[in-house]
Amino acid sequence: YEITLNGGVARNYTFEYGMGTLTIEKAPLTLIVDDASKIYFDENPEFTFHGEGFKNSDTKDVLTAWPTFNCSAQKMSGVGEYEITAEGAVAENYEISYQSGKLSIEKRTVEITVANYSRIYNEENPEFTLTYSGFVNNEKENVLTIMISDNSEIPNSWDVDNLEIVEINDVIKKELAETEHTQGIFA
Repeated sequence: YEITLNGGVARNYTFEYGMGTLTIEKAPLTLIVDDASKIYFDENPEFTFHGEGFKNSDTKDVLTAWPTFNCSAQKMSGVGEYEITAEGAVAENYEISYQSGKLSIEKRTVEITVANYSRIYNEENPEFTLTYSGFVNNEKENVLTIMISDNSEIPNSWDVDNLEIVEINDVIKKELAETEHTQGIFA
């Protein structure tokens, strides 16, 4: 912008005015990718962002091009954290930089249940059939690192790479425990 001078009065002087230039530089603006999460084997969520450095009550509406997001995580990516980056945003009065976010992929829940069984006191336990629900990606119980059998200690939950096994049917423990006259094999 041109800077002009005028006015100025002095008894012994006349004035010649030189012009100057005012350069308005773009304000710094940081677009920050918001952290996101999803469950294993779900589609990636829609990524979002917010900005720090807007001037004069400006908002994201001053962007003439919105950022695009990049993340290496896909639908079949395993549990963990993945960087989300952004690029390509444009705003007339702002010099834009970016701050990455993270996508957290959390374990999917699998439920294991067993039907009700009975046995006669002091006889062997029957063979139990377990039902699994919640596996995805053509995975089955073979991804478990601990398999349940009628002589195993059954935990309340397990940790498996991309799955969280919860709500194991209490019937499993009840049916496997011995009667009150003998020591139970489960806590």
